[in-house]
Amino acid sequence: MTDQILKISNLSFSYKEGDLILDGLSLEVFRTDKIGILGPNGAGKTSLFLLIAGVEKPWAGEIYLQEKKIVPGIFNPELGLVFQDSDDQVFNFSVFDDIAFGPRNMGLPRAEINRRVNEALSVLGIQHLARRAPQQLSGGEKRLVAIAGGILAMQAGLAIYDEPTSNLDLRYRRRLINFIKSHKQKAALIASHDLEFVLETCNRVVILDQGRIAADGRPQDIMGDPLLMEQHGLEVPHSLLGRQE
Repeated sequence: MTDQILKISNLSFSYKEGDLILDGLSLEVFRTDKIGILGPNGAGKTSLFLLIAGVEKPWAGEIYLQEKKIVPGIFNPELGLVFQDSDDQVFNFSVFDDIAFGPRNMGLPRAEINRRVNEALSVLGIQHLARRAPQQLSGGEKRLVAIAGGILAMQAGLAIYDEPTSNLDLRYRRRLINFIKSHKQKAALIASHDLEFVLETCNRVVILDQGRIAADGRPQDIMGDPLLMEQHGLEVPHSLLGRQE
């Protein structure tokens, strides 16, 4: 079995005729990679994630997950995803049903579904929300439910997080950090404006700008380079400022 879990080759995409959002992008992701995807607004981060998930169709190029070509519109159990807007993901009658949605679509036995849901609730410390309706949740609670259902319960080989710490308080942010760091053999792509979160959870960083990869390397090397970060509309995280001397 190869260590490569995701391969993107010459990917181009636009929502309409005109400027490309992604322009010939290529990227390889391996099983132990936790990759922070950084870039200014409009760089194409969310579009890249939607293409990997098969929600959108590329204009050119190919995406392979676990050596199988991504086909738009086809459910892929090897991929876990948290959307940028939790309201797009939390919509069932109860939190329990929301978290169970993915495993049910995988055709898993009821006992396994219940086990996965209860484990996801426990990891994030949200067992008390299990019977709540999504309409009764705060923004932060919806975020946790989306993470529990889209990532934890799926137990997929690749997890995609789009702004995962949005609306999370410090306690739940720390639980998410601990979860990501504890799953060393699970690959993850993380787009976040919370650069300290990226620095703490990722072992690789990619800067995406104007639809192309502008930099790819160790987080400390990329995020600790003030000139590189400034060129792409980013700032050096506070925890790295003292290391530049």
